Amino acid sequence: MRVLGIDPSLASTGLALVDTDGPELLLSRTIKTSASRSHMERLFALSVGVKSVLIDERIESVAIETGLVNGKMWQAALAVAESRGVILLCLATDCLWVPTLMVQNSTAKKAVTGSGASKKQAVTAAIR
Repeated sequence: MRVLGIDPSLASTGLALVDTDGPELLLSRTIKTSASRSHMERLFALSVGVKSVLIDERIESVAIETGLVNGKMWQAALAVAESRGVILLCLATDCLWVPTLMVQNSTAKKAVTGSGASKKQAVTAAIR
């Protein structure tokens, strides 16, 4: 099964397409947006990047990380939530038939590395 994992962010959204039958990493991409652009331009650039993967790849399932809410970093949490909203709209528009699972980041890390407390570097190393 070809599963697209998405780690949403306004500044740097991570995408990884994995064939779970292999397992094999088929695609690893980061969609970066510049803080010098307007907020709306950044959200639009994110949608274009996500749509290109949805259109070009044969995706059978999607796992998108849910955001963590930290009261002290509410602005960052809001930006991640807006990014997730844009990504979910892209999925609903282009891949409505594809099963989509909302997962905590610790669940995604555990599925890849065996530990929910893994650092990003360990997750990257595990899927390469």
